[in-house]
Amino acid sequence: MTCACDDVGGGAGRGIGRPIRRRPPGRSAGRRTGQVSPLMLRVPGKGWRPLRNPLRAAVAKPPWSWPGMIALYLLINTILDLFFWVLILSAILSWLVAFNIVNTRNRAVYLIGDFLYRITEPVLRPIRRVLPNLGGLDLSPIVVLLAISFIQNLMAQYWPRF
Repeated sequence: MTCACDDVGGGAGRGIGRPIRRRPPGRSAGRRTGQVSPLMLRVPGKGWRPLRNPLRAAVAKPPWSWPGMIALYLLINTILDLFFWVLILSAILSWLVAFNIVNTRNRAVYLIGDFLYRITEPVLRPIRRVLPNLGGLDLSPIVVLLAISFIQNLMAQYWPRF
């Protein structure tokens, strides 16, 4: 190896025309150790292989089915959205019943309230056990709404792009 200060004398064969670092003996100029070209693709069991068309790397088929992943993402997201709104309706109906705005002796109100209770109670009950009792104030729907929002944001961030 030469020193960067070698080009200070300007002698023949030294200085400007000479590289500061040389390659290790036995290595050709085209091969560098420890580096992988950005146009290479790692194939399991076969090592690194060159890409034939580097533009196809961005749209190469993953091991899972894109339409299946899109359908699964949309299904989970739709279920979470529906449960979000059912939970809000359940909270609003409970307030309306608590303030005697709607009458639960009405058959339609009773059926809607019973349906909303049966849908939301399995999710809210474990959270109510953990949260302290605040009298007439129930914070469990807020916790579930925040959890749903967090899960949807997490899925949108880390689900494979389509």
